Amino acid sequence: MTDDRLHRAISDSLSDLASGSPTDYIEDVLAVTARTRQRPAWTFPGRYLTMTPALRFAAIAILAVSASLGVAALVSEPAPDAPAVGECPPPAASAGPPASLAPGTTPAPIVIGDCEPWIAYDWFVGEDVTGTPAVKAVRPDGSDAHVVAHASESHFVDWTHDGARLAFTKWDGGPDVASIWTVNADGSGEQRLVGCEQPCMQLYGASWSPDDSKLVVSRWDKPEGTNLGQRCYLETVDVATLERTVILEGPEGGTELECYYTPRWSGDGRSIVFEHADYLLDFVSGEDTLTGSSIAIIDADGPSDQEPRILTDPALLATHPDWHPNEDRIVLGTRGLGDFQDVWLATNLYTIRPDGTDLRQVTSYGNREVRATFPTWTPDGQEIVFSYVEPTTGDLSGDWGHRQLAFIKPDGSGLRVVPGVNGVEPRLRPLP
Repeated sequence: MTDDRLHRAISDSLSDLASGSPTDYIEDVLAVTARTRQRPAWTFPGRYLTMTPALRFAAIAILAVSASLGVAALVSEPAPDAPAVGECPPPAASAGPPASLAPGTTPAPIVIGDCEPWIAYDWFVGEDVTGTPAVKAVRPDGSDAHVVAHASESHFVDWTHDGARLAFTKWDGGPDVASIWTVNADGSGEQRLVGCEQPCMQLYGASWSPDDSKLVVSRWDKPEGTNLGQRCYLETVDVATLERTVILEGPEGGTELECYYTPRWSGDGRSIVFEHADYLLDFVSGEDTLTGSSIAIIDADGPSDQEPRILTDPALLATHPDWHPNEDRIVLGTRGLGDFQDVWLATNLYTIRPDGTDLRQVTSYGNREVRATFPTWTPDGQEIVFSYVEPTTGDLSGDWGHRQLAFIKPDGSGLRVVPGVNGVEPRLRPLP
């Protein structure tokens, strides 16, 4: 991404709010927050900002010494049982921050162990908003942030359930063409898994099935040479055979378009939860306006004409759902950063049951406060990892905020921000 392209993208993203009469289901949703943006909707250049300098955690091991029968002796605990095959030993204490390197010294390569937790996320190659967005990884204590996949713009990461590979979206055919790629946890073996041919323009938001045999992806079609007839889909991809099956086909769009984003599997593999978004298209300006978004569920096997089961009111502007790994609970965010770059109205996390009942608010930020969005469950289901955006200016005019990674418990307690890194759309690595 060139500097000129970044500047143009920022200018486009900060364009005037859409005009028109607001609906009556939420105060100022369209008059204040509805965004217009240039098609395609998912190319997000220049969407991130910087944050504070890096910090590091440190821990010190403690030795116990005791005396017996007047003779000093070291007393050790019994050796722990060796982990079973496929299991991980308890995590060792951190050795503290790395020593400073001498000038001209090359740092040692980062080794990705099989039993190490890492957060995969989206950001630029460095910490500043320069260069090309990439797939990155960082330890939960904020150390060893590095690029995993960096060729072209890359987003929407998801780990296999053994933590061995990542799937992600890469814009590899120009600003309008996106494909699904995979890469090993250590950054090796990067390859294109499946792509698009006209009228398909973009595949994005891939998520692994519980047995890692399939991916569910969002698809956007746009007939060549016209804005009419656009259509969105959800489809599954068999990883071994690359066979693709449409499990939800949206209506053909005119000036209104219905699309499906960030799909995730249920723990039993029978259902898919996703964002169901509605847009109003302006063919003269080439821009579109989000008019509402809900969380919805479909059967993972189709058929393609099935009716989604809507869980939330479109007024909530819900986005980025994720199914709890072993419970009937879905986490979701509101006002995703893709559509609401610099809108400082209340942006929070919620959980809900798959039948649409028991909506619970996890965070309680108000207007002009922290924005919490893009949540996913940790693999053990004990916490939520999400995008934590702090304001950087007093008047918030054109302020995109410090975009950071954070953890929180489902009851809203235990908030901790990952120190020293910028990023969005985090996903914690499962351990084998």
